[in-house]
Amino acid sequence: MKLHPGSTANNAAFLTAGTATETLLQFVFVLIVSRELGPETFGFLGFLIAAMTIITTISQFGLPIIAVREISQRPHDEAAIFGAVYRLRQSFGLAFFLAVALYSIFNTETAQQTISVWLIFFYLLVIPFELAPVFDAHKLWRWDLPGKLAGRLSAILLLLILWKLDNRLTLIEAALCTALVNVVNVSIGWLIARSGSLSLRPFAATTEIKSIFLKAIPVAWSNLMQILYAQFQLVYVQWLSSALQTGYFALVLRLIIPLLLFKGVIYRILMPLISNVAREQAALRTRLETVFPLVALLFIPLTTATILLSGSLLVPLFGSEYEGSVLPFQIAVSQFIFTGFGSLFGTVLLAAGDAKPSTIGLTIGTAAGLLAGYLLVPPFGALGGAWAFWIGAVVASAYPIPAFLRFCRPAFLGRIIKISIPCLLALMVNYSVIYLLKDFVIGASIISIFLMVFGLAAVGELSQTRVRKLVQMIKNENHESA
Repeated sequence: MKLHPGSTANNAAFLTAGTATETLLQFVFVLIVSRELGPETFGFLGFLIAAMTIITTISQFGLPIIAVREISQRPHDEAAIFGAVYRLRQSFGLAFFLAVALYSIFNTETAQQTISVWLIFFYLLVIPFELAPVFDAHKLWRWDLPGKLAGRLSAILLLLILWKLDNRLTLIEAALCTALVNVVNVSIGWLIARSGSLSLRPFAATTEIKSIFLKAIPVAWSNLMQILYAQFQLVYVQWLSSALQTGYFALVLRLIIPLLLFKGVIYRILMPLISNVAREQAALRTRLETVFPLVALLFIPLTTATILLSGSLLVPLFGSEYEGSVLPFQIAVSQFIFTGFGSLFGTVLLAAGDAKPSTIGLTIGTAAGLLAGYLLVPPFGALGGAWAFWIGAVVASAYPIPAFLRFCRPAFLGRIIKISIPCLLALMVNYSVIYLLKDFVIGASIISIFLMVFGLAAVGELSQTRVRKLVQMIKNENHESA
């Protein structure tokens, strides 16, 4: 069977629909686990996942991104590149897994915690076999989705079986189901790649190891910065605050990650749209005057609706014991009002070949977030972690603005203001109604969302013309541009 890339528009549709489905499955998983384990135990599980994410980012060293670039540019050397990347990923993963396993033996309080650490960090041994870089290099993005979705479904099914057997869940069972996601994902990826006749030779002869390693250094740094300002806040809460506060913030982070995934998919679709015209000032300005407002129209109302609904739905869904997660979640998620479209400033410069503003911005944003976390978490717990997360994200996105304005000055500010006003008014109405009628929380959220939608339609931002323009722009892209 031959795997075909398909059109850019079809890939965009598959990526968006697949990520939405994966997000829903992840939400169901988090909902079950958080309610069954309770804040303290769920907080420890969240801490393990955050630590694993940080260590995995270090151990992967930006190699998947380098693999995509090198295989795309030198397809005749694919076997040697894949072999070099696999060896480096496997060596780093094994070394970090052994270090973590040894550390956990002497630094966990119970055998259940120790086994849970091993299960969560088993991912370090699995991820070198992950084939997303190969699918991306061959422009087969859609074929990366079946493994992810099957992994999420398998984890939920096993979770439900274990839950029904004992009418409860343990930390080890939750960790086992979390580990299963990655095993199934990688296994199905290999089945698809093999059936599609992709050349997969992890032990192929290669002289690329040193050059691949050196090329990956700047990418590894950027990746680490992106992960640290979010995930390390939970590590701070675990170290500097209580187990209950860790549980609150673990839920905040688990609920925000789907929005980060959605943002990643949107930017993955937009990158070729920007790259194609990045070196032609007039064409770039025209395109950005369309792209910036469209991205703002996605993220500002979506974030506003998320804030409005979280106040009325989070506690009924997850239980009254997670009431302390509501305000930290609303603070942390509010950064998307700016960063949802604000990350485009650095992305445009990156598409034009200037990676320095984004890299420096990420570094400064991470440093600001880590400093804020160190100062705010001890007195405020999860609330301090949420503010630190907000600070890191906003600083990282805002730093490239001066360089962007020197490079290009598209006219989009007026439309973004038009989009923002109905959303801000909806938030004001919501909190005013709640202040006057404290038992009318759900009703206030629904009324405010309707007012926001009506306001966006009234100012002309919700229209079929806008949607058609974006679809046509995506359809005009070819495979190579992506």
